[in-house]
Amino acid sequence: MERHKIQKIVLDSSVVIKWFSEEEGRQNALELRFDICEGRVVAFAPDLQFYEVANALKYNPEFSCTDIIDASSVLLDTKINYTQSNFELISKSVELAYKYSITVYDASFVALALLNDCQMITADKKLYEKVKQSGHTSLLGDT
Repeated sequence: MERHKIQKIVLDSSVVIKWFSEEEGRQNALELRFDICEGRVVAFAPDLQFYEVANALKYNPEFSCTDIIDASSVLLDTKINYTQSNFELISKSVELAYKYSITVYDASFVALALLNDCQMITADKKLYEKVKQSGHTSLLGDT
């Protein structure tokens, strides 16, 4: 019986938002979600993700309060391993924010990828360009 190596990733909020919005890259994002749900991919994210996704959807006129609460429920039910803030993650996030001139929020995803020795998958091309030299970032669809 052949065993497949399970891929570990950090899932950026820009990918998760595509699960709920009709936009470019949605199919790739949904395929990744399916792989997470099926256990072929182990996904990590800082718990900040709940707030980032809800906030982004709030500014989409197609989403009501109820829609966002429903999306949050789906996110909770997806097999993502959420990391609570801790000193190591915060310290690394701040260092990376300065190093790459990005927000501490975005840096927390990169930091988590570094700390877990895996790739952060993002759909944010501008962020990807800033942090690709970290060696721990991939653009959605390139994985």
